[in-house]
Amino acid sequence: MATKPEDFLHTAKNLINSENKTEADERSAISRSYYAMYHKVLSILDNEPWTYGGKGCHASLITYLEKDAANEESIDHRQLKRLSYQLKQSRDNRVIADYELQKIISPQLVNLSIATAEKCILLADELTATNDSNRSAG
Repeated sequence: MATKPEDFLHTAKNLINSENKTEADERSAISRSYYAMYHKVLSILDNEPWTYGGKGCHASLITYLEKDAANEESIDHRQLKRLSYQLKQSRDNRVIADYELQKIISPQLVNLSIATAEKCILLADELTATNDSNRSAG
């Protein structure tokens, strides 16, 4: 059975709900939340995101959603920008969680990461449903 983006979010929630959670669990929850969003957004696009010189696949996806997806995707460009903002915020938090080990990870940041992932996944599902109903009506 293939893994779904929501499975990453489920893992993040399990990590923070553990009785014996550690700082590494909290950092991992931030990371898993971001990857839930990243894979969910990729799954709703009509096209493969463009790659931009000097940027990796994560930064390229954010740039694509902000700029070029408006002309390439069937989803409203304003909604794509909303997704890009959510991804950017969560990507920045994931970088802190994964690479800046000297920084303190607050419970608020962990909860914000999970809440943002939940909102992103919900928005992606709504956009997919709206897009599907628009296609069948047309």
